[in-house]
Amino acid sequence: METLLDLDLLKTFVAVAETGEIKLAAKKVYRSSGAVSMQMKRLQELAGCELLVRTHRGVALTDAGKVLLSRSQQMLALNNSTLAALSEKDISGQLTFGIPTDYAADFTRYFMPLLQAKMPNLAAKIVCDRSRHLRKKRQAGTVDIAIVSGEPGIKDGMPLWNESINWVKSPTLALYPGQAVPIALFDGDCLIRDLALATLENADIRYDIVFTSPVLDNIAEAVYNGLAVSLLPESLSKSGQIQPFLPSELHHDIFTLNERLNLNLIYAQGQHEHTIEIVSACFIQAHQQLQAKSPNP
Repeated sequence: METLLDLDLLKTFVAVAETGEIKLAAKKVYRSSGAVSMQMKRLQELAGCELLVRTHRGVALTDAGKVLLSRSQQMLALNNSTLAALSEKDISGQLTFGIPTDYAADFTRYFMPLLQAKMPNLAAKIVCDRSRHLRKKRQAGTVDIAIVSGEPGIKDGMPLWNESINWVKSPTLALYPGQAVPIALFDGDCLIRDLALATLENADIRYDIVFTSPVLDNIAEAVYNGLAVSLLPESLSKSGQIQPFLPSELHHDIFTLNERLNLNLIYAQGQHEHTIEIVSACFIQAHQQLQAKSPNP
């Protein structure tokens, strides 16, 4: 007859392995120390080998115990994920989502209905801020899940999508040799501002910052109205109103940027895997809906 491992025994075994003491593990699984010892004896009988050894500090894992610990954690995680998948409509509680300021209006319009359909019992809160600030809020525990812009040298979260970043101008804005190029610049701690300033500082041209704002939508409006040139993500482009620098235009070589903005999902430790799967799918679907409704530039 095929031997089947009992998940309840594995849960207690993981508690013993993590605490290193029968007494502490007993408190963690709400059992008596005697009951935990009996469970470990039963598990070793099922496994057919010694899993734990007593030491002067408590208990330690044998080599076989170390193998079982890794497998036990995987099986328990799969069990929880499976149960969550079967009852995703019942996922409840409160989560605080962080959304970059420049995506806030669109994602409250598209993301929230998708999330409410998938998790009707979830109490969701939205915090809008710059990506770098959202990272700090995630670390401080005031945000549970957030979309952030990828940063060079920072590897965190789950990739969601990416979009190009371009130096853009209105077709009505004419630039002339020797003229200081009018620039619209984001006023705040932002990756796009850093890229814009790096380009300008490395360029052998005259430029004049004529417009600043802490909101990228305002920067985009200044560009649309022919007031200035700026570095913007493609999602802020409007059909016919702006264009990347063309090969025939003045300063084309300087303002050609081969960069993409990566959007990642970061989340607090302890978030359920199935919850993250649902949330990330909702964010991606919301982005796809937004792209489908946006006119091509």
